[in-house]
Amino acid sequence: MTIEIRVLHSGDWALLTDVAAGVFDGVVDPRWSAEFLADPRHHLAVALVDGQVVGMASALHYVHPDKAPELWVNEVGVAPAHRGGGLGRRLLEALFARGRELGCAEAWVLANHSNDAARRLYEAVGGKEAPIPQVMYSFSLANVPRVMSYDSAAAIPLPLEAQIRGLLHAEWPGTDEDTVSSLIAPELHPVHFVLAEGNQVVSYTRTIWATVFHRGQGLKLYGLGDVVTRPEQRQIGYGGRLVEEATSHIRRDEEADAAVLLTEPTLEQFYRRYGWEQVAGLRVATGDSQGTAVAPFAMMLFISPRARAARDLFADDPLVLPGDEW
Repeated sequence: MTIEIRVLHSGDWALLTDVAAGVFDGVVDPRWSAEFLADPRHHLAVALVDGQVVGMASALHYVHPDKAPELWVNEVGVAPAHRGGGLGRRLLEALFARGRELGCAEAWVLANHSNDAARRLYEAVGGKEAPIPQVMYSFSLANVPRVMSYDSAAAIPLPLEAQIRGLLHAEWPGTDEDTVSSLIAPELHPVHFVLAEGNQVVSYTRTIWATVFHRGQGLKLYGLGDVVTRPEQRQIGYGGRLVEEATSHIRRDEEADAAVLLTEPTLEQFYRRYGWEQVAGLRVATGDSQGTAVAPFAMMLFISPRARAARDLFADDPLVLPGDEW
């Protein structure tokens, strides 16, 4: 019986349609096989008997800004009928030869401490156990919260909108849960930012903008508000992700002059992380005439050169915002 050892290349995926049982952990998927072999950093050595794959070893070579190329051995698998004959060693040696061709100075692999067969194999090909015990962590990426943005409330899927209204009402009981009215007046050009885990809303915020006149000068002024996260998922960074995304959205507008945020003194340090600053003496009023400030604490972003130049002047006269949705 002749056993051929071959390192596969792009286009060899058809060889993986005939694989003996026990070589791979699961069923080989043709789509993933083609993708794997098309990536020049992926390497797969196989053992072939009459065209059937009876063994394999997979690896990936990579570089890092402060490290020379290395070869990471991912898996080694041999069909039960072909174990114990040195096939695993031959497969690894084929991968190591490929790594040397690519300039890799070192190869490494992880093994369970109780896997005696794997440890004997790796020692047989010159592997040295790391002097310091290692711990491997795995992370599920199946339901990692994702950030989505919507240019209007009408674009938000209804199940998500209902959850957003519930979050806002729970955080600020005076908030209207009426599903007929819009979340924010459309004339304020709202953009809604939603961080969701699967179909569950975790965090929400929104931006608005309007032309606001201050000391006789018209400014394109943004507002950031309604920042809310589910109570059980706070202190994890989800709210910060949305604030960062919304703040970046504001900064990307080349016509934007400034932005205002009405918050509380206890949250000053949180918003400072994303470039917001408190303006001492700033008074903010809503509506068409100057009135009582709607918040005792306001923060701002100064974006355009003229807004930055007038920074200190914002404390001289109240900043009157149209409407009460800021």
